[in-house]
Amino acid sequence: MPISSNMGCPMALGKAPLIRRGPLFNGYANRQAQCMLLRRKSMLVMAKLIFLSPLALLSGCQLIMCSTMINCFDPLGTPPVSPYIAHVQVTTPNYMDAHLHTIEQVFTYGREISYSNSILKKRAPGKAADGWTPPELLQSMPDILKFRGLDELPNKLTVEWTSLAENKAYRASIKLHLGLRINIHRKVETTCIRFGKPMLGRRNIITLEITPGGRVKSWLSGVCLGAIEIATTQGHLIPQEEIYIPYDVFENYDPAPMSNYIRANGIPYESWQ
Repeated sequence: MPISSNMGCPMALGKAPLIRRGPLFNGYANRQAQCMLLRRKSMLVMAKLIFLSPLALLSGCQLIMCSTMINCFDPLGTPPVSPYIAHVQVTTPNYMDAHLHTIEQVFTYGREISYSNSILKKRAPGKAADGWTPPELLQSMPDILKFRGLDELPNKLTVEWTSLAENKAYRASIKLHLGLRINIHRKVETTCIRFGKPMLGRRNIITLEITPGGRVKSWLSGVCLGAIEIATTQGHLIPQEEIYIPYDVFENYDPAPMSNYIRANGIPYESWQ
């Protein structure tokens, strides 16, 4: 069957038609060569599209997964990979203000000292100052700036502070034994639910409560994990002249709430035994 000049490119059924070489003025041969070239370009374009389409679909799936799946982000509000193994926070009983001087980490090979020079205070009207105050159950990651990050776990934590309620300075230590350090690394089921299942988390927040009289109690807690008491220790007095106090540390501090409470209720030393 002859091919009319207005029929365009013949359809490729089976093997591609052979391109015959001929003079440039051979219109039919030129038209056949152009059709074959266009066909090959079309096949290359289709191959690229077929190759790239799974990547495009994968990118779309990743966008969808990152809005719903736990492996794309942490619903508790923490970074995907925390830069610290654990965190330390130091607190005081209600209305028993303190001036925190240092937090010292003692390792097998040496020690590291972090200088704080910060005023710790708690104001809960209507609540007595007596008794220990375990950390509240956290439903999300708190303000990380209030904590001291630990790059590695020490054998012992030592704090120095001045109890502003009595104007006396103390030094006390809490030991972190091997079992406790293992517990900090271990992931356990939390009270938070994700996709109908308990989420996994770590008790990696160490809370030290420092009291008048130099007594210290510590707890281990985590996001969506209740606090576990780990140690209680008695500190010892240190001379105030051995402590460096910056001139501006009390610039914005108002001792009136603490002073008024102590004037009305006294300091309940026996409640922290």
